[in-house]
Amino acid sequence: MPKYTYQGEMGRVSARTAAGPVVLPKGVEVEITDDQHEALANHPLFTALEKSGELIISEVKKAKPSSKADTAAAKAKREAELVEVKAKLTELNVEFSDDESLEDLQAKLVAAK
Repeated sequence: MPKYTYQGEMGRVSARTAAGPVVLPKGVEVEITDDQHEALANHPLFTALEKSGELIISEVKKAKPSSKADTAAAKAKREAELVEVKAKLTELNVEFSDDESLEDLQAKLVAAK
């Protein structure tokens, strides 16, 4: 879990997050939950404190990169599978509608074989 150490001028810094309150006394390393870290990572005050060096954050798990490119690649792969299954169903003269899911079409293909 992430550890925060506040080294600024105030005696402590605190925030209330959806995952619970966070209190960072000056000079004390405090372990917080991943959910609290996510909430604070997007908080403008804590971002500014980190950039200024008054807040040190350590032991943060690096999340898997979830980029739009990954999502687009997954969508393209699913679309290709859908086209392939529809082509096989057409070859076997099995009727289907355009609004059926890939899973439904795959089940029809298995039943038709």
